[in-house]
Amino acid sequence: MARHDQTTASGQDMLQFDQIFDAGQSLLGQAEAFIMTMFRTWNLYQLAIAVGLFVVAHLLRVALGPRIRAWMATRENWPKWRMRILAVIHQRLHAIFSSP
Repeated sequence: MARHDQTTASGQDMLQFDQIFDAGQSLLGQAEAFIMTMFRTWNLYQLAIAVGLFVVAHLLRVALGPRIRAWMATRENWPKWRMRILAVIHQRLHAIFSSP
């Protein structure tokens, strides 16, 4: 029977494990630095503004979406391409309202 040397395989595995562990620690350190920068006052204001704009866009879509849909239903004798464009606009109201 042939003897296999297990020390080189486990040493190589340990080296790979150490590299993965170091990469994980580096990633966690970068995540911690990012989170700490988010606690600066101006960054919190920016985050609040972004969340507020998202909420306003959602409310506008909820308020105006059914009205636009009802208006689209009253359109008669319009070409199909125009109705398709209106349908796409209706589906993307949230993105339209939230874009600058």
